[in-house]
Amino acid sequence: MPAMPPSDDRVERARPSVRSALEEGWHTLTAHVWTLIVAVLIYVAVESLSNVFSVPPGPGGPQQVVSVISPLGSILVTGPLVVGLAYLSLRAVRGFEPELDDLLAGFRRYVAAAGGMLLYGLAVTVGLVLFVVPGLVAMVRLSFTPYIIVDRELDPLDALRASWAATGGYAWSLFGLLMVSLLILVGGLILLIVGAIPAIAWIATSWAAYYERATRTAGETAPGDADPVVT
Repeated sequence: MPAMPPSDDRVERARPSVRSALEEGWHTLTAHVWTLIVAVLIYVAVESLSNVFSVPPGPGGPQQVVSVISPLGSILVTGPLVVGLAYLSLRAVRGFEPELDDLLAGFRRYVAAAGGMLLYGLAVTVGLVLFVVPGLVAMVRLSFTPYIIVDRELDPLDALRASWAATGGYAWSLFGLLMVSLLILVGGLILLIVGAIPAIAWIATSWAAYYERATRTAGETAPGDADPVVT
């Protein structure tokens, strides 16, 4: 007897939403709270150090050259770390036990991770300069890039293209998740700064949960059956 197709109600429940992503992200955070907290602490520490060593723009000469290279160098370090945090969060969402070593996943695919996040940053920056709205569009439509880099082993440009394609039907929903994520982060900062760490961890797992549901709905993965691949 042939299998019955899924009902419209079941398909709708499987589709990602801001609420489902936040709920699943929170559940994942509480299940792996200490690993995720420590991972975010490492991420924040490295990003803070990279900002400390950034050189402010000078009037010209060598300092001006260094001031341009410095943000680039920061992205080349923090970019793979963003991909590593995405990898760790995605493994946790899929039911695997996350480990701090997962943070190095982006460095294991360094060219793809650094290149992909560099292109992502450039696209968002240029878009924000061009009347803000194009930057927000790029921020939303390319938001799956770090997950795709580790989940599908694509090169930087292909990862950006795949993210653009995968987010096509979810742009407004993802924009909503972006706005809620900003509110969560602000709330964490208000709570004596310390609350920003669990806030970032919740945001990371929520975006991973959204990506997982979106790709599952598209038939690219089945729930919990695939560990992100990093070679």
